[in-house]
Amino acid sequence: MAGVITASEPAWHELPLEVRKPARLMLIGGEGRGLPRAHLVRCNFVGRDRAESDVARASLARRDDRFGRVDTSLPYTPASAPF
Repeated sequence: MAGVITASEPAWHELPLEVRKPARLMLIGGEGRGLPRAHLVRCNFVGRDRAESDVARASLARRDDRFGRVDTSLPYTPASAPF
Protein backbone atom coordinates (compact mmCIF):
# COMPACT_ATOMS: atom_id res chain seq x y z
CA MET A 1 0.00 0.00 0.00
CA ALA A 2 1.44 3.36 -1.01
CA GLY A 3 1.29 6.47 1.11
CA VAL A 4 2.42 10.05 0.92
CA ILE A 5 4.26 12.06 3.54
CA THR A 6 5.09 15.68 2.81
CA ALA A 7 7.58 17.84 4.67
CA SER A 8 7.68 21.22 2.98
CA GLU A 9 8.95 23.39 5.81
CA PRO A 10 12.36 24.81 4.76
CA ALA A 11 13.78 24.37 8.27
CA TRP A 12 13.20 20.58 8.36
CA HIS A 13 16.49 18.72 8.39
CA GLU A 14 15.19 15.32 9.41
CA LEU A 15 11.97 13.38 9.16
CA PRO A 16 11.76 10.48 11.62
CA LEU A 17 9.97 7.41 10.23
CA GLU A 18 9.04 4.08 11.75
CA VAL A 19 7.94 1.10 9.69
CA ARG A 20 6.50 -2.24 10.76
CA LYS A 21 7.93 -4.21 7.84
CA PRO A 22 10.45 -3.61 5.01
CA ALA A 23 9.59 -0.52 3.01
CA ARG A 24 10.84 1.63 0.15
CA LEU A 25 11.07 5.39 0.34
CA MET A 26 11.42 7.88 -2.49
CA LEU A 27 12.63 11.33 -1.46
CA ILE A 28 12.01 14.05 -4.01
CA GLY A 29 13.20 17.56 -3.38
CA GLY A 30 16.18 19.70 -2.74
CA GLU A 31 17.02 23.35 -2.55
CA GLY A 32 16.34 25.32 -5.69
CA ARG A 33 14.03 22.74 -7.27
CA GLY A 34 10.90 24.87 -6.92
CA LEU A 35 9.23 22.68 -4.32
CA PRO A 36 6.47 22.35 -3.16
CA ARG A 37 5.54 22.71 -6.84
CA ALA A 38 4.28 19.43 -8.29
CA HIS A 39 6.76 17.01 -9.85
CA LEU A 40 6.08 14.31 -12.41
CA VAL A 41 7.32 10.80 -11.62
CA ARG A 42 6.92 8.17 -14.33
CA CYS A 43 8.82 5.01 -15.14
CA ASN A 44 11.56 5.89 -12.63
CA PHE A 45 12.15 9.30 -14.21
CA VAL A 46 11.56 12.41 -12.12
CA GLY A 47 11.06 15.86 -13.59
CA ARG A 48 9.21 19.09 -13.09
CA ASP A 49 7.23 18.44 -16.27
CA ARG A 50 6.80 15.91 -19.08
CA ALA A 51 9.55 17.49 -21.20
CA GLU A 52 12.17 16.92 -18.45
CA SER A 53 10.98 13.34 -18.09
CA ASP A 54 11.22 12.82 -21.87
CA VAL A 55 14.82 14.12 -21.84
CA ALA A 56 15.73 11.66 -19.06
CA ARG A 57 14.12 8.74 -20.91
CA ALA A 58 15.95 9.63 -24.14
CA SER A 59 19.22 9.86 -22.21
CA LEU A 60 18.69 6.37 -20.82
CA ALA A 61 17.76 5.02 -24.27
CA ARG A 62 21.06 6.39 -25.66
CA ARG A 63 22.82 4.74 -22.71
CA ASP A 64 24.84 7.90 -22.17
CA ASP A 65 26.76 8.70 -18.97
CA ARG A 66 23.88 10.47 -17.21
CA PHE A 67 22.71 7.24 -15.56
CA GLY A 68 26.08 5.53 -15.26
CA ARG A 69 26.91 1.93 -16.06
CA VAL A 70 25.69 -1.18 -14.27
CA ASP A 71 27.85 -4.31 -14.37
CA THR A 72 25.47 -7.20 -14.96
CA SER A 73 25.20 -10.39 -16.95
CA LEU A 74 21.56 -9.59 -17.75
CA PRO A 75 20.67 -8.26 -21.21
CA TYR A 76 19.84 -4.57 -21.59
CA THR A 77 16.10 -3.87 -21.47
CA PRO A 78 15.11 -0.47 -22.84
CA ALA A 79 12.45 1.57 -21.04
CA SER A 80 9.19 1.64 -22.96
CA ALA A 81 7.27 4.84 -23.59
CA PRO A 82 5.01 5.53 -20.59
CA PHE A 83 2.18 7.24 -22.50
